[in-house]
Amino acid sequence: IKACFKEFEIEISLDKYLNAVSFLEQHNQNPYDVVFLDILMPEMNGLDVANRIRNLSEKTIIIFITTENHLVYESFDYRPFNFIPKDLDVFDQKLRSVIGKLMFFLQTSKTLCFDLPYGEIGKVTVGDIIYICSRSNYIDIICKSNVMLKIRSTIDNISGMLPEQHFARTHNRIIVNLNHIQRSDYPNHLL
Repeated sequence: IKACFKEFEIEISLDKYLNAVSFLEQHNQNPYDVVFLDILMPEMNGLDVANRIRNLSEKTIIIFITTENHLVYESFDYRPFNFIPKDLDVFDQKLRSVIGKLMFFLQTSKTLCFDLPYGEIGKVTVGDIIYICSRSNYIDIICKSNVMLKIRSTIDNISGMLPEQHFARTHNRIIVNLNHIQRSDYPNHLL
């Protein structure tokens, strides 16, 4: 797992537990961001552990690694992010695929905060941004949730806050979220 994250150029801290009780004691003190969880474990099964994780935190991402494919449907109550079969023929490939999807999810679910007039704070999720447009000393952030933030900043400052694999600067004053492009009309320069 650690080597796979390193392939995505992500450094992680990884803890390994041999029983659920030790894991839950640590997780209750300081909840983990991501948990790779087996379903069949001694003392307490992975579904019971997932239930306790969900009771503590909705934000913790659960990825099941299991040989028990028939238990996948029972796990849906705990909203797992994905499943990785322990089958050695597909394990590495599936692990890379799941971690790739996890990286995409984490990048697009990141919340950006901006100072607004009168001491207010504007918040927007990266994945919610459709495009950003620079107008003099102001930036308009247009979101799919019908939110538009107008902030005092430069397009270069905003560009540095965005994951570059999801955004493209199509003009010196416009940044577009590539995930929201449905088609491109290149001869007419329309997205």
